[in-house]
Amino acid sequence: MKLVYLFDKQQIINLENAIWDICQLAYEPIGGFKSLRNKRDIRTCKLVKIVWTNDEYGNSIIGACALYRQRPGEEGYRGIGYAGNINVNDYRECVQEIIKDDIANFDKWFYVEASRAIEHYFEKHDGYAIPNVYVPEILGKDIPKECLLDDGFKYMTTIGPNENSSTEVKQMFGFKNKAIFDKLMDIYGSLDDFSRYIKELKLGIKNEDSRIFNNIPMDDINIVTTFVYNFDDCVLEYDLNEVPSEWIDLLDYAINVLESKKTINNKTIQGVLDIAYNLKGIVSPIYLGVIHAEKPIPHSTYH
Repeated sequence: MKLVYLFDKQQIINLENAIWDICQLAYEPIGGFKSLRNKRDIRTCKLVKIVWTNDEYGNSIIGACALYRQRPGEEGYRGIGYAGNINVNDYRECVQEIIKDDIANFDKWFYVEASRAIEHYFEKHDGYAIPNVYVPEILGKDIPKECLLDDGFKYMTTIGPNENSSTEVKQMFGFKNKAIFDKLMDIYGSLDDFSRYIKELKLGIKNEDSRIFNNIPMDDINIVTTFVYNFDDCVLEYDLNEVPSEWIDLLDYAINVLESKKTINNKTIQGVLDIAYNLKGIVSPIYLGVIHAEKPIPHSTYH
């Protein structure tokens, strides 16, 4: 297998027939590939990833492809479709090569809305799931509160043009991009703010002002997941090995909440738990006053 990036428009045009056929066939069970109206729309993609493999006769053939767009002003690429060529034996492995490449290069990408097999592969390879409370802000569109599912990650959204649209359950996986996280942090503040949110949660304080994002109340799983992600980012980015003892206590509480929400098949929550337990193993407590006096913690960046 060989993974190739296509940025050049002419290269994309040369393969658009094959790419379109692969996408339509792969998405046929859900009514076709609805992210694009027709094959000429492939030319609007700023990047296409191709994995070349061999057919049963040893001939080179496309085993999988992924399409990415970029809005004006965006620094990274949005994944809008991943498809394996079901006519080759190793198409599943080819798709996973692309997904592993996305995850390994989160500094270049932005996000993807995934479902079904693609969602499974992102979870399998430890892609970073974004809590659904962030999704309306990231997508720049309203998503009714009732469409944000109770697991804290999945949400319901409409895919495709009006005449051919359908409602799908999606999960967003985040591609590390400082601009988008800074936008979120302008609303949420630093990790100190998150520690306040989770402390209120632990004490049963109903402070609605600190549990609202984009006019949507944050539930328990949103709060503890966000705390764990930001805690992890601070530790990694600023090379911290000593943190306020209060934060470790709150991390313990976050672990208890996550454990109570965990089910056998919920790999997303298990992934957050893995991060939390890893943090427990690498940090040691320090008095709150000391860390604020000697090394204030600035805003974090997101996975």
